[in-house]
Amino acid sequence: MSAHLSWQALVDYWADDHPDPDAVELHTMGCAECTERSASVGAVARALGKLLPPLLTPGMLSALQARGLRIAQNVFAPGDRREVPFPVDLDVLIHRLEGLADDVVRLDFKMFVESTGAAITALDDVPFVQGAALLACQQHYASLPWDAVVELHATHRDGRKSQTRYTILHRFLQA
Repeated sequence: MSAHLSWQALVDYWADDHPDPDAVELHTMGCAECTERSASVGAVARALGKLLPPLLTPGMLSALQARGLRIAQNVFAPGDRREVPFPVDLDVLIHRLEGLADDVVRLDFKMFVESTGAAITALDDVPFVQGAALLACQQHYASLPWDAVVELHATHRDGRKSQTRYTILHRFLQA
């Protein structure tokens, strides 16, 4: 590789998806410009690697616990509306959204701001297990509105649709 590495090649390298990672490493050792660009891509990749999907499987939660992350959980029943403190020394706060029927075969997720109705996110076909969905909240969410409403839209085995709502009033604690 005598020409500079493309941005895409560096993204592929940091995503562990480059066909020849040894060649990328060899090139960056001898090219200051590509070393600098690779460091920039690597910084973004590391930051993104720390982000979690909004909804977790039990296996993902176990993996986070095995990594030593500081995790707390709280349980929300359908229709619950309450304030939830998020301590500054906590890495992840799991909201266990319970009350899903045993015959649910698909779950869609919507989150919006209670005070304005503005959409925050919507995801189709999210993971759930044993009548609950595991919503992961992280410290960087402190920049989002504090009054989040979560709706779970379930499709049942017989094709019926149902909706469950939870209102989570986040209170991010300061050090």
